[in-house]
Amino acid sequence: MAVNKSALVAAITKFRADTATAVKLHDPERTNTANTKRKHLGVMEARAELLKSLPAEPEAPRANRASVIAGLTPTTADQVAVQARELGIVDRLIASGRTLAEVMRGASPERLAAIASNAEVMPEVLRSDDPVAVVASIHERVFEALVEVGHPQATIARDAQAQFDEQAAWREVVKDIIEGAQTGAGLTALFKADHEGFEALMASNTEPVVNADTAEAVRKLDQTFKVGPHAA
Repeated sequence: MAVNKSALVAAITKFRADTATAVKLHDPERTNTANTKRKHLGVMEARAELLKSLPAEPEAPRANRASVIAGLTPTTADQVAVQARELGIVDRLIASGRTLAEVMRGASPERLAAIASNAEVMPEVLRSDDPVAVVASIHERVFEALVEVGHPQATIARDAQAQFDEQAAWREVVKDIIEGAQTGAGLTALFKADHEGFEALMASNTEPVVNADTAEAVRKLDQTFKVGPHAA
């Protein structure tokens, strides 16, 4: 399910406003203790409201790089023959002095499939002290090359992973805000997964000083009432 970015930005903006109002609540008819309790209640109400917008935890996509690479293994006699021919060409090109990266550049899906299926015997793997890591690198490069040439399954897997990463990042951002976490992990994930959404969220923070002061007031209230990561 696609993330409704504008709705999330609006919900986070509302949370900022609601918490800013909550931490300033003061009734001269109440005691300091009662006012403090009321402030924190307002913060918790704002959190409960934002929680309604928390994106669901995304399910890992069924189509992924590993499944695409696995699907390149030949299963019929014709496919075996095609890969054998392509592997022979790859071997001759490498023997002529080309690097594997040069061979892969602009290669057909069939040639890329031959490289992926026979990655373990590629020269750079055989001479490596960490062949497992090099095989994984070759598979990654093959996958990226398949995406570039429009390979259907690779494109589907790329798009599915991007959607997963985007939803997971927004979920982490909203959780961090609700919990008052200050690690920045959610924003870092969002920057990587959805730069446009990250920029929209940053642009919505029109009063950074006020919001920073509010966050500090919320942190102190959480400490007082032993809530969340600031309970200690």
